[in-house]
Amino acid sequence: MTTVNRAVVWHGPEDVRLEDRALPERPRAGWVRVAVAWCGVCGSDTTEVLRGPMVLPVEPHPRLGTSVPLVLGHEIAGEVVAVGDGVDGLRAGDPVVSDSLDGCGACARCDAGDANLCTGLAAAGLHFDGGLAR
Repeated sequence: MTTVNRAVVWHGPEDVRLEDRALPERPRAGWVRVAVAWCGVCGSDTTEVLRGPMVLPVEPHPRLGTSVPLVLGHEIAGEVVAVGDGVDGLRAGDPVVSDSLDGCGACARCDAGDANLCTGLAAAGLHFDGGLAR
């Protein structure tokens, strides 16, 4: 069964739409699904809306293969509603604030705990679907 989610989706400069998006039954391994309670709209989001794409991938992201249209929003807080395989320490009902950065997990920077410096870095709402959604 597929879950439907209302989301704010970037299609192009000044072309942002409220759409229904399908979600898989379960989050992918190592991830959780969050019922978004709050999602900030920051300067990165407004820059993408008004003048983008600046960071949003028009061509597939080299590591993730994602590209626009994408759901905006990387300042996310809410409640865990589903847990993917391999997730320890979180369960449905837990309140969370996201770490919206996704490093490759295999490079020297990630191994040193500096995923924010990963050359394959991706961020929610900029390189893969973010939290400006239910």
